[in-house]
Amino acid sequence: MTAQALQTLIRTRIPLANFLQLRVQALEPDRAVVGAALEPNRNGHGALFAALPARA
Repeated sequence: MTAQALQTLIRTRIPLANFLQLRVQALEPDRAVVGAALEPNRNGHGALFAALPARA
């Protein structure tokens, strides 16, 4: 699967991902790099939520 294919799958199955402007920037066998636009994802403090990478 390519990064574009995964992005399409996510945006098809999770409609909110379109509004959040989610992007799959890179896809490798052991990780995916996902980004999103700041404006539709701002919280009450004007910041974007960030998560740490998951480790197995």
